[in-house]
Amino acid sequence: MLQRNKISTFWYFFSKIFPARCRKCSRYYQSIIDMSNLNAGTEYDELKDTYIIFICLNDIFHKGLPVYSFENVCCEDKDIKLNDRAFKLFFNASNYDKLSSDEQKSFFKFLKGESAETDFTKQLKDKIAIAKKNAEWRMQYMTWEQTLKEEHKIAYEEAYKEAYNEAYNEASRAKTIENARNLLSEGISPEVIARCCSLPLEQVLALKEELEVRK
Repeated sequence: MLQRNKISTFWYFFSKIFPARCRKCSRYYQSIIDMSNLNAGTEYDELKDTYIIFICLNDIFHKGLPVYSFENVCCEDKDIKLNDRAFKLFFNASNYDKLSSDEQKSFFKFLKGESAETDFTKQLKDKIAIAKKNAEWRMQYMTWEQTLKEEHKIAYEEAYKEAYNEAYNEASRAKTIENARNLLSEGISPEVIARCCSLPLEQVLALKEELEVRK
């Protein structure tokens, strides 16, 4: 989830599992935010502070800390910071009881599936319930929309099939008439032609009269 204010940009990412390669996600999201700001015409010195915040249910660094904060520092002298105002934070919900803020404790306790105790987590619980309801509604809408598409597809296929069959039958009738004319021209009797071409005798006789008129 991406949020912005006048001085900072925040990107929140939540996942139940974090493989080792997922640590590079912070670099990926950082590049997206910076490119987004630069594409908007922002000068380098106008770039906002950025915070990539990962909300993890497990301790991906295995050091028992409730939160791991990272920023670019000099490898030779850790007191020297690059001060590029780019920060990455990894919250460890499994050690929420070590957090200093009661609000943060309550939030991560709620994430772990325990009861909502504060006004914030109660509001969050209500919003989740609404989101689930909206998700169900969206699913119903998508199902209805998919049904309409399927019905439209079936109707189109049936119309296409009907038009194709009609055109095919018309072409077949035209070919039969043409064959009947050719046989009449060869002197074959109308009775034989009617029987072999599955045409009414009256129609074959009418074709014979047309040919005689043309002569």
